[in-house]
Amino acid sequence: MENQALLVIDIGNSTIASAIFYGDADDASGGGRQLPPPELLEPLPTGTALAAEDQTAIFRSFFESRLDNRGVRAAILSSVVPRLTESCLNAFEELLGKRPLLVNSGIYHFLPVKIPVSRARQIGTDFVCNAVEAYLRFKRPCVITDFGTALTFAAISPSGELMGTAIAPGIAAASKALADNAAQLYSVPFDIPPSPLGENTVQAMQSGLIYGWAGLAESLVSRFKSEICCRTDARPQDIQVIATGGFCDLIAPLAGITCMDRHLVLYGLRSIANLAARFFSF
Repeated sequence: MENQALLVIDIGNSTIASAIFYGDADDASGGGRQLPPPELLEPLPTGTALAAEDQTAIFRSFFESRLDNRGVRAAILSSVVPRLTESCLNAFEELLGKRPLLVNSGIYHFLPVKIPVSRARQIGTDFVCNAVEAYLRFKRPCVITDFGTALTFAAISPSGELMGTAIAPGIAAASKALADNAAQLYSVPFDIPPSPLGENTVQAMQSGLIYGWAGLAESLVSRFKSEICCRTDARPQDIQVIATGGFCDLIAPLAGITCMDRHLVLYGLRSIANLAARFFSF
């Protein structure tokens, strides 16, 4: 993988995100070095791929022109949608002549974050990518909050152990549930209302969704930090909180979270590829 462009792909429940990192593998390691900015590619809606009769063809068609003349010779894939994983691997085998490295429990043994054996086959690989990048970047205990399709939390100990996680419905899923199940409610834009005290239905729903999910995040982050301190020698001020995911820019500041990186999972894939290059050819 040395001195070549690397494609990273994250198949999430709502969106398939991808980016190209350029340069030597060692240049993009998280551990305190300056990370070169990736070239972010247009996202592909996950539903589009799921609905396709030939999913391999969809991936091949979508990425073929986007990779043209970019020098990509290697790829790494994280997927939390099992129905799409093999199709994506097959498409890139056709495009690149070899299959991407797949993030799964078979490669966890060389990662700096320790995944409990009992959870290795259960935990989403997006959790793992986020955890690896956060721990490499900050070298300290972390709480990672992902504002995506689900609202998720992960706690990393001072020694890099994944201590535990939490999963709640994401704000978009909650909004859809209200619109689908309450006769007089409907979809509203995700804008911060003038006040938590809504003066009409739209503002009331925005207040409940945005301030409500900020409160949920703030509460669980606080509880996670307390648990880390109780189980390790960490102090509250030692713990780094970082937010990621599509809604982090909207909600994280309202939850008191100041460190944000929407694309943490993509950087995590890059860091895992860097580590994997010592063990695998891809």
